[in-house]
Amino acid sequence: MFGSSAKICAFISLFLVLIAGSGELYAQYDKDVFMYRGRAALAEGKFAKAIENFNILERLDTADYENYFFRGIAKYNLGDFRGAKKDFNTSVRINPVFTSGYHYRGITESRTGNYEAAQVIMKPLSMT
Repeated sequence: MFGSSAKICAFISLFLVLIAGSGELYAQYDKDVFMYRGRAALAEGKFAKAIENFNILERLDTADYENYFFRGIAKYNLGDFRGAKKDFNTSVRINPVFTSGYHYRGITESRTGNYEAAQVIMKPLSMT
């Protein structure tokens, strides 16, 4: 009798471990899906739809620098330069060696007439 209850306990433990582990896999899958949808919408010029997906992704993972970068591009294309600049800043704060974030931040500064700020941002990029 003791042997069968130990087997049941082991089965239940294994089952709980499998369930707990599968949540992580689904969370990763969900992030990938929202990144794919956001980038696809961005490529199709559906910038508001792209932002919706990137906003969901932000709630799932606040440390994904690419999410902020792509959302910044969508905001830039909608004329939300302040929001784009904020997203590009967040992108390079999370990943300081992400040169595309600096590049687009400089473009945004230039587009809004902040030419001196754009030059300061872009100068180190021209040295690479």
